[in-house]
Amino acid sequence: MRKVRWSWIVLAGFLGECVAILFLIGLRRLHGYPASSPAPLSPLGSAAFQFELFAVMALFGWWVARKATALPVLNGTLVGVAAVLIYEILAFGQPVPRDSFYFLAHGLKICGGAAGGWLAGGRGRMAFSGSGLCLALACCCTTTALAQKNGPDPIIGTWKLNLSKSQLPQLPGLPKEQTETYREASPGRIELALSRLSGDGVPANVTLVWPSTGGVVEYQQGSGPKGELLIETLVAPGEWLVTYMQDGRQYGTLRKVVSADGKTMRETFKGTVQGQSLEIAVVVDRQ
Repeated sequence: MRKVRWSWIVLAGFLGECVAILFLIGLRRLHGYPASSPAPLSPLGSAAFQFELFAVMALFGWWVARKATALPVLNGTLVGVAAVLIYEILAFGQPVPRDSFYFLAHGLKICGGAAGGWLAGGRGRMAFSGSGLCLALACCCTTTALAQKNGPDPIIGTWKLNLSKSQLPQLPGLPKEQTETYREASPGRIELALSRLSGDGVPANVTLVWPSTGGVVEYQQGSGPKGELLIETLVAPGEWLVTYMQDGRQYGTLRKVVSADGKTMRETFKGTVQGQSLEIAVVVDRQ
């Protein structure tokens, strides 16, 4: 395997992974998230990150393979593999979700490195350039389409708690009445006015706002526990994921999904509160 440039492959994989991490941190900052936030990116942010992974690994794969005496595609592919292994070493012991996005990201690294090696080998260079241009145009069209807003999000409106369809454990502080009113507060922002009455008769009213593309939640009326941070992530129109963090550590998530007919919304909380693992399913009806 003397034709494989091992040291350069490891260096290129490391540099490529560093670029990917810095790019991801920048995307999280644009979303209003902390740098280490586990909250998922918006559809537009995910598309941008995936394109960056492929493009950067193609660049570093080409950089290594262009001076290889033979096997340029193998050299380029190994750059992507090295980046994957370096990520796994860095993420060892961390609560990294092994979901479809995780496997797609690793696949894009390897495919990007292989594409760079193929280009460096000089085979099909014109075809590669043409397909690369088509790919770039397709990504631009896709991200532009994702960025366009086709009317208000389906979550906009007033919703009331349906106790008969909800699954609430017998815990103090949980609501017996609740009204959620979502509206477009200003261009690019969503407001939630939340009014609830707990099972022991204590009323509470809060008003929250966040970017319509997802981001850090701000209290306009009322307040949350000291050190708590809420992050709203737009998964898809009518589907939101709220990440709950306390002193920089995630302790729960709330997934809100509007039904296909737009008449109901299911809110599912999963997390650990006061050392107790909880899963709460709430159904609210559109008014």
